[in-house]
Amino acid sequence: MDKPAKHALSYKPLMAYRLAEAYTLGAEVHWRNGNTPKALEYLNAIRQRAGLEELTAIDLETIMDKHARELCFEGKRWFFLKRIGKLVEQVNKYHRFGSTISSIVDTTMQEHMVRWPIPQAQIDAMGTFPQNPEY
Repeated sequence: MDKPAKHALSYKPLMAYRLAEAYTLGAEVHWRNGNTPKALEYLNAIRQRAGLEELTAIDLETIMDKHARELCFEGKRWFFLKRIGKLVEQVNKYHRFGSTISSIVDTTMQEHMVRWPIPQAQIDAMGTFPQNPEY
């Protein structure tokens, strides 16, 4: 399927999900609903495939860690952290700018940065649609 000319600013013709992603999401859902045994079953299925020991306890940190390890470099982390409400905390905790020891500085992500600015072309196309706050 080809992208129609002048139809969209971005286009993704194929959505891909990995089994580990489905298991991680399932584990989170069951954990949030109080079904710890089922949540552990899902995470342990991933760990068993990797030859790791089974987990006996689960919490949000465990789910976040498994998500980070299984889906690193696949472009899903921002959206996962945003969805669970941990984006600002994690960025401020781990992200640094700089290329040398003397130039590295901490970043300070603000709450409004969870929503990206709307491109001006989109605002113009929608008429009087407002920009996200603080941009």
